[in-house]
Formats: sequence, structure tokens, C-alpha cells
Amino acid sequence: TGQLRLKSLYFGAAAPVAPKPAARQAAAPVAASVPVSLTSIDQLLKQVKPVSARPTMGCRRERVRIGIVSIEIRRSALQRVVEALYPQADELFVYLNDFAQIPDFLKKPHITVLHGLGDVGDRGKFYGVDDFEGYFITCDDDIDYPPYYVDHLIDGIERYGRQAVVGWHGSVFLDPFEDYYTATSRRVFSFKSGRPADTAVHVLGTGCSAFHTSTIRVRYDDFKTPNMADVYLAVLGKQQAVPFVVLKHDGNEALPIEIPDDKPINQESAKSTGSKADTRALQNKLV
Repeated sequence: TGQLRLKSLYFGAAAPVAPKPAARQAAAPVAASVPVSLTSIDQLLKQVKPVSARPTMGCRRERVRIGIVSIEIRRSALQRVVEALYPQADELFVYLNDFAQIPDFLKKPHITVLHGLGDVGDRGKFYGVDDFEGYFITCDDDIDYPPYYVDHLIDGIERYGRQAVVGWHGSVFLDPFEDYYTATSRRVFSFKSGRPADTAVHVLGTGCSAFHTSTIRVRYDDFKTPNMADVYLAVLGKQQAVPFVVLKHDGNEALPIEIPDDKPINQESAKSTGSKADTRALQNKLV
């Protein structure tokens, strides 16, 4: 296997994006790339050493907002996710890509539903980040989260002094990097497998990520194209020199929800199916 050395992330200089709802418009193509320099993995690990070993669970001081995006085929899975996360946050922002109607289970206090704004892919989970102050957590609509999940993420944010973006799923690039979806180019730390210790990574999966808004500047318009939110968030982290950390957790604390006939982004991209969920080529250009 390759060494865990950080490579350069590249991002495209796209045309200005119109104010929300920009989802109705076709995404601007990525133009010329410019490098974003990174520190070595050793320097990054030193940079993200916890500032406190004391647990902070249950000691929230600011608001917690969760962003989720969903599609119709995942309706029942979304209901399970909402039921699990609703008691853990102050508010949920749920973006519905292709739902004909708003499900009744979303008609609750403290749930903001974005409906009828067009299909924006996975970036819809960031629709509620603009002008928000507090803990912003992004979740997927196909993961069974434990009842202590949000507290665990906030504990991680605070242990690192609000200097890192944290999560339960991430990956590191291997040298030489050739393709985002090959095992020789990227090592993945899956949320379902657990981690024995906090681990610095290049990319966090936005189905399991969290940050305090004072840590990193994130706006909905930063996600230029659908179905590659993980890479765009990674670009923001490298631009702003913010470390990413997969937090220590046990295996099977969070589990995928089985959905018949589902076509998730990672599988579509890994197989290069050519569907709208297949963003393999563009992700490779950005890394």
C-alpha cells in the first residue's frame, strides 16, 4: 500500500452562482484548477491534538442544526433517520429532491422542509448552513444513527477546541494518487467499522460530519455541482487550513439502512455508470 502522504487538492474556479434557490439552474462547469497546499500527515496529526480530555457530552452551549437531503426511494429510511435525530438537535433542515409531496412525518415543530426547489443531489444537506451560528451537522438518509450520536460529535468538536471538522467516516489519499475510487489511491475509514483512535483524514463523509460554524466558513454556494459534497467540503478545509478528524468510535454503532433498488453515489461512481449520481471523473479532477 502507499504511504499516507497528503497530496494537493485542486478546486475549479467556477462561474458565480446565483442566490438560492440555485438548484433550479444547471451547475457551472469546473474551469482551470489551482493548487491548495497541504501540510504533511504528521503535521496535521500534531495540529489536531485534543485540547481537553474531559468529556463534554450533554453540555451544549449553542444551537444544533442538522442538514439532511433525501430522495423518494428512501422515504421509509428517511423516516427512521428523522425519528433517531429529531430528539438530538434543536432543528432539522430536510431538503427533498424529488418528492411529489411532503411526508406527514416531517410536519413537526423544528423541522424545516425544503421542497419543490429542484434536484440538487447531496449538496442539499448544506442548504441550511448559510447565516447559521452554532453546531452544524450533516447526515444521510440511509444511516441508522445511535441516540448519543450528536452528543458524541459535539464532544469531539469541543475536545479539539473548535479547531477541527469531525465525523465518523473519512478517507486518506495514498501516494501515488490515481483514482478516487480505487483502493490503491484512497483508504476509507467506514462509519460502520469504527475507529480505535481519533484519525486525521483528508476527506470526511458528509453523511457523518460536524463542525462549529466558527471553525470553517461553509456556504451552500460552495458546492458547485451535485453529488460530490464530500470533496467540496474537503477543498474548503484545505483552503482554510482546517483539519478533519474521524473520531474514535466502535464498529456497528451506526449501520447502513438497506434500501431495495437504491443507487447510492459511491456505488454509481465506483462503477462509472454514467448516471447523474456518477461523479467519478469530476471528483478525480478536483483531487
